Amino acid sequence: MIVQVVRTPLDLQRTLEANLCRVNHWTDGPAPHDSAVIEQILGQTFSERGWDAPGVPLDSLLAIAEPLHRLAERGLQLVAMVSRGSYRLRAGSAFLRDISFEMADYLVAPDPCYFRPAGAAFESPIHTLGSRCAAGHATIVGESGSGERQKAFQIWTSQGSVVRDFERSVPWCADCDADTDRLVG
Repeated sequence: MIVQVVRTPLDLQRTLEANLCRVNHWTDGPAPHDSAVIEQILGQTFSERGWDAPGVPLDSLLAIAEPLHRLAERGLQLVAMVSRGSYRLRAGSAFLRDISFEMADYLVAPDPCYFRPAGAAFESPIHTLGSRCAAGHATIVGESGSGERQKAFQIWTSQGSVVRDFERSVPWCADCDADTDRLVG
């Protein structure tokens, strides 16, 4: 899995090779102006790319620099998680072939954003969105136990709010931002 925080047009370019994509929001909304900004960033990029083209023209990529800046000014981030999978193609009961694909999951969320699955046990780790933690991001894009794709997450927008909610006994994920000092109080 590739996890890329999209802050620049070149960051986005690294995620555009996926065959499929979807956009999710971990915000109260999304607000209409946030949706418009995301449409400017992703909608225009994918419409200009086309599905037969190997890449996006440089001028199209440069045009999304301003919308990315506006998103950051609103305290939001765009995180891309690119994962690989395969689908077993069948015709009735006969196996035809396996089809490989890449999926880019784009997530609009507060910056910073700490998360874990909703209803998780107290000791379940708190992850940092955009970190290099494969396990944390796999919980976002992986299959849910019931076969549904709908999942709920508990999110926090500051380390202080996590510390308060857990009364200073936070089960931080050891792999997320391992080199970053956590708040103590």
